[in-house]
Amino acid sequence: TGVQTCALPIFGDAAERLTVAVAFLKAKGYDRIALVSHSMGSRMSNHFLAAGPAHGIAAWVAIGISSGEFVEAARFSFPILDIYGERDFPQVLKNADARAATLRKLKGSAQIEVSGSDHYFAGSEAELVRHVQRFLGRQFSAP
Repeated sequence: TGVQTCALPIFGDAAERLTVAVAFLKAKGYDRIALVSHSMGSRMSNHFLAAGPAHGIAAWVAIGISSGEFVEAARFSFPILDIYGERDFPQVLKNADARAATLRKLKGSAQIEVSGSDHYFAGSEAELVRHVQRFLGRQFSAP
């Protein structure tokens, strides 16, 4: 599948760690879990999420996904926030329209380009945090 073509050898380790982290949070009584990731971490998160069921994830924030694409995201049952900088890496920018098309099919999903920001959101950290808080607030405020 497409999941295998985007995976690097370390992605299996990342998926295992994410599985353990979600199980830990569930054991603590958390039933609505968001995954927030950046760059290569977003690729690893995408691999984890696409490899099977939602694993208890209720929302995903993908910040500057380094591959520039979502793999199998159209079959996800949770909303995604795709956020990237206006001066992000070329691959991230190149595939923004394709990611937006995928997000239009996922209820509650959104895409935000942070004006003037680079891939690392240097100088735009507060704006990044505001966008993430607003998105997650909308996802978790309803019962």
